[in-house]
Amino acid sequence: MSDWLLLPLIVLAIGVGWYLGRRERKSSRYYELGLRHLLNDEPDQAVATLVTELNVDNDNVDTHLALGGLLRRRGELEKAVFVHENILKWARLDQATRHNVQMELARDYLQAGLLDRAESMSMTLA
Repeated sequence: MSDWLLLPLIVLAIGVGWYLGRRERKSSRYYELGLRHLLNDEPDQAVATLVTELNVDNDNVDTHLALGGLLRRRGELEKAVFVHENILKWARLDQATRHNVQMELARDYLQAGLLDRAESMSMTLA
């Protein structure tokens, strides 16, 4: 009798494993596609792929930060702000990472000449 109760748990475990494996491959594909766009000097497509298709998580937050920093250095400040604001929307950032993202966003605002926003963001960091 207890073997029959174990069967649904085994089926559920297999289903969850299959789903998680499939989800990771999908994320990996978008990650590679976004990097390919960056290497081919296609920042618009890279931003679209990485920001809209690849959700921010602890494994790829550094990639999103690097993308935002690259865009800022290239003078594409609107896109850099978009990337950094998108990271902040993710609620599960640890305090140190959130602080780092806010610092990057303040730099974006400062370079864009949005001094009121840069000051406001800097005040939240203090």
